[in-house]
Amino acid sequence: MFDINDFNVYEFDNCIETKRINKSLDKLTYIIETYSPDIKNANTNKNISKLMKNRRNDMDIIYYDNASKEEYINGDYAYVKKFTKMNKNKAVSNLSGRVDKGRLTIYEKRLLKYLSDGNNYYDSKNTKGKDFKTARLIICVPIIIFAVIICIVGYFLTKDCIFGTKAILVYPNGYTTKGFIPNYIYSILLSFSASSFALIRIIGRPLVYLLCSDDEREIAKVKYSDGKGVFAVIKKIVLPIILLVLAVISLYYSNENCIGFNENEIVVREPNGFTESYDNITVYRVQSRLGIYGEYCSSPEEYYYIIEHNNKFYDVPTMSTESSEGKAFTTQLNKHGITIHNVKQVKTEQNTKQ
Repeated sequence: MFDINDFNVYEFDNCIETKRINKSLDKLTYIIETYSPDIKNANTNKNISKLMKNRRNDMDIIYYDNASKEEYINGDYAYVKKFTKMNKNKAVSNLSGRVDKGRLTIYEKRLLKYLSDGNNYYDSKNTKGKDFKTARLIICVPIIIFAVIICIVGYFLTKDCIFGTKAILVYPNGYTTKGFIPNYIYSILLSFSASSFALIRIIGRPLVYLLCSDDEREIAKVKYSDGKGVFAVIKKIVLPIILLVLAVISLYYSNENCIGFNENEIVVREPNGFTESYDNITVYRVQSRLGIYGEYCSSPEEYYYIIEHNNKFYDVPTMSTESSEGKAFTTQLNKHGITIHNVKQVKTEQNTKQ
């Protein structure tokens, strides 16, 4: 209507900070002042009639002659905003492809001519950077994938360091002492949750901020605000460090309830564990052991093993003879040529054998 070469969209979303609100209002008042002569000139019956005619023409093009009364009055500006998200070449290609079909609105015709003359229709600030949600997705997804890979690799490295690269692990208490999730999976998930959260705070937030456009950085600043003072320092520095330490500890203790059999030695996790060569251990299968009420308990359906090493005794958790854990433990003893001595009972809780 005004035939002016201004193709920016003056719309301001997510006005959260006072600074952003003031900037938006300043820009709007500047625009109104700049175009006030054109606005006043348009306020005549002749121009208003022309404006309504143009509106009907454009809406008929957009809706293929099926526009409603509400659409004639309110209009549809989505087709205007979409061009601010395109680079110049893509916009020209989009517009040029519809010239012969006669499907260009008045705005689009003026825009095509403006761009074809070598101009840009957008403020350069609007095209540099991403919106906050897109930037967060672009940065956080790779960080989460990286955290998953690091935690899985970390688990296997920790396992190899503690038990040896070719160790076979047996879980006398079963895989699921912490619930329905296997212990090592539980530890990997815990480590992943802690490390990904910490990495997003340490690395992700600054990268999201850098990736955002100028306006969206204000949104990121508000979303990622940790406040001020001591609590801000705790959230920014102390909390991520604690989470990373927790991630490492979780991986270290991922197999605390298992026994490892490698080529030359048996490994039981500390603090009550030990590492001994197979030549330095003696294994006893006990028929019955002392119960919690002082009675002797025995069952042909359960394994009661005791490992003697360096004049000390280690009680292997009771395993069912039909369980995969019990069968795996016995198989490993036989595989490594360890003699199993059968004894009738354990006399005291200090594992004095008889």
